[in-house]
Amino acid sequence: MTMITRRLGCAALAGLALLAAQAGARAADVKIGFLGGFMNLGGNIGGIAVPIIVGAIVQLTHSYFLALMFFAAAGIGLLVCSSAIDYEKKIPV
Repeated sequence: MTMITRRLGCAALAGLALLAAQAGARAADVKIGFLGGFMNLGGNIGGIAVPIIVGAIVQLTHSYFLALMFFAAAGIGLLVCSSAIDYEKKIPV
């Protein structure tokens, strides 16, 4: 079971890295500083909010099941939002 979990985790991280690289490549000649700062902001907000949310879920339910389902839902949300990005549209400068 742990081997499957490790493989799924590695695949998810690789997908995130590819998505970030693709977004950066698309915005290379537009507003790369804005894009980098916005991605950093999102990472910092997530880094603050996720431990608080998971801690509240575990404290209320006394189980890690719903906390893991929260991570699964966040991953599905990331997939849906990432697939909705229109990379052909240029950002006006």
